[in-house]
Amino acid sequence: MLKGSVALAVFVLLSACFVGGVQAEDMYGAIAYASDGSWGWAVDYTDQQSANNAAESQCGDCEVVLEFQNTCAAFALGDGGEGWASGDDPEEVQYAALDACSSVGTDCEVKNWACTSR
Repeated sequence: MLKGSVALAVFVLLSACFVGGVQAEDMYGAIAYASDGSWGWAVDYTDQQSANNAAESQCGDCEVVLEFQNTCAAFALGDGGEGWASGDDPEEVQYAALDACSSVGTDCEVKNWACTSR
């Protein structure tokens, strides 16, 4: 009986180690902007280049202005300034992007924000 209990204990311990060691896959995102004011964004891609390509494809002649991984991000633009931020809380990220833009420009507004699922 003791032999079976030891085998069960070892199995449970190894299972816990395996499950605890497994991590969720990283998720990437990107925000793109074009000079004509069009935007693109992408989230939950398994690599940064795919996220960049998806964001750029949404808005024609645009460029990625912000890359992020496993978080939220926001981009703000104004007269003479731009700002961006990333973090876990979407609302705080938007305020931080506005603050960053307002420190160097005027009439700033959040142009786009997004969050990955992880």
